[in-house]
Amino acid sequence: MNPKLKIYLAGAVLTNVPIFIFYYFFFSTRNLPLIVSSYILCFISSAISSISVSRNLPGKALKSGIINSFISYILYVLTTALILPTYVQDWIILLGIMIGGCIGSRVYELRAKGELVLSRAS
Repeated sequence: MNPKLKIYLAGAVLTNVPIFIFYYFFFSTRNLPLIVSSYILCFISSAISSISVSRNLPGKALKSGIINSFISYILYVLTTALILPTYVQDWIILLGIMIGGCIGSRVYELRAKGELVLSRAS
């Protein structure tokens, strides 16, 4: 298996595990707070996994973040289509995963260049 594909699949799993745990507890209710919280969860988990993927694949961080986000969403659709019916909420999940992936990879890129410092001012 291609080493890059392994890294992308690991990032996709890292994105989807918190989403699946969240849905395991709340899959029966579909209300607005659940939709908003699932968007935030998708955004955060995708940003974290895109930072990890961008760190492991040097070069174009934004490209690797977008590819990671697409693979994450494909994995999400393939696994949840077997378990849960699809809803309008899936568009919000796609949006959260894509925006989180782009922002996470951009944060890593800025931090690697030294333009973004994430530390406490003394």
